[in-house]
Amino acid sequence: MTEEEEKHDPELQILEGTCMRLMEHFDSVRIFVTKHDARAQETSQMTVGRGNLFAQLGQVDVWRVRQDEIVRDGLRKED
Repeated sequence: MTEEEEKHDPELQILEGTCMRLMEHFDSVRIFVTKHDARAQETSQMTVGRGNLFAQLGQVDVWRVRQDEIVRDGLRKED
């Protein structure tokens, strides 16, 4: 998507607006979204963020580790 197309993309505008509103209350924000298009049989993704990029990346890393541990804990309980 070109920069000009992004300016007129209503979904991207929703994400940008939401991100800016959240930034009024938080130090950093990263929003990930996906959308399935049944006709094209594909899933697209978008992400927007503001604030400290390293804080955003660190938060994603912590979330992934926690999610992995939840799965591992569930498997341990099954054994």
